[in-house]
Amino acid sequence: MKYNNFESRKSTFCLNCGDRAHISRFCVHKAKGFKCFGCGAFGHKASECDKANPKPEVATLDVKFNPRLDNKVTIEDISVNSLIDTGSQATLLRKSVFDKLNMCK
Repeated sequence: MKYNNFESRKSTFCLNCGDRAHISRFCVHKAKGFKCFGCGAFGHKASECDKANPKPEVATLDVKFNPRLDNKVTIEDISVNSLIDTGSQATLLRKSVFDKLNMCK
């Protein structure tokens, strides 16, 4: 169904200013921009309105939490700094630590 003229439309409602006497194509306030249906001012939509949609005050809390992921580990009387990674599928050693442990005999 096509609507070619103003009279054939079922609802006459201007999307720019909200007036029911005309449609947005014939709006005299078109140069002012959209009318906010929240505060009634021109130039913005209700979804962008600071007065109709006040932003809630948000409190933030900065917590400095540094979990210790490094520990001193002793392997055969050799103290080594280690990094704990519970999700790792492999255990890595520096070559120097490996040589100290003398594992390749």
